Amino acid sequence: MPFIYAIAGLVTILHFETPAGYGVGALLLIAALVILKMRNDYRNFKETIRLAEDLLEHEQDSSD
Repeated sequence: MPFIYAIAGLVTILHFETPAGYGVGALLLIAALVILKMRNDYRNFKETIRLAEDLLEHEQDSSD
């Protein structure tokens, strides 16, 4: 979805050379960037949780 937003934003900016067109295009580009950032943060968070669970499991195995 964010790539569709980015493409739509660029097309809007290039096609509609009005302040409203620039505004809508900019909003679509910002939405695409925000969604990409949120996806990246979530993937990093999931990896952090997985590593923490592995560490806890390893510690529990070592204490047995």
